[in-house]
Amino acid sequence: MSAISELAATEGKSFAVIADVKPPHSSQAGEAAAKLKTILSAQEIKELEEGVALRTKDLLVAQMAARSNQTGISYIAFTATPKAKTLELFDGKPINEVEVERSEALKGLMRWVKLHAHNIAQKVQIVLEHFRENVAPLIDGQAKAMVVVASRLEAVRWKLAIDKYIKEQGYGIGTLVAFSGEIKDQESGIEPFSESSKILNPRLKGRDIRQAFDNEDYQILI
Repeated sequence: MSAISELAATEGKSFAVIADVKPPHSSQAGEAAAKLKTILSAQEIKELEEGVALRTKDLLVAQMAARSNQTGISYIAFTATPKAKTLELFDGKPINEVEVERSEALKGLMRWVKLHAHNIAQKVQIVLEHFRENVAPLIDGQAKAMVVVASRLEAVRWKLAIDKYIKEQGYGIGTLVAFSGEIKDQESGIEPFSESSKILNPRLKGRDIRQAFDNEDYQILI
């Protein structure tokens, strides 16, 4: 850090300090611990003196605080358990902590994971390749498949992801998506989506989903 600070100050160079913070490491000696004390509360200093271990990210915060006036150095840290003080130092604004029910928090996290584009894309690849290798050859090559998802929003994103993968791979597989009413998804498009959407089911042309799916043009229904 001293070398980086000197180069940034005397030679005008820019540096990015990236810290991938792993599980807790302990350290209670040296320059970092001393600087850490300057930003700790009285209670935290007491805990430190009583032998509570310092975490890696605490030491990083101390380094940042000690050099906060320097230009040319950017700090980036990755941690799953940031303290409010750490967030405030990185964001430059106080953090308002909000408590939520564990079950609601888990639902929110799982919903985010299920709807994440990367997650859907990986599942789409598995589904399509399984269909091509194990399902499509059945019933004299006339077999079809249904993909059931948890919500209308998920159905929209799956349909777009499946069609994208099919196009990229050059597969001759037709797909349809079926759900009731309309659903808004700003990440996928400005206008609300429905079964008759030209983006989702462009070749439906007013036909009922069941009628359209009952021919050789379509093999997968979401």
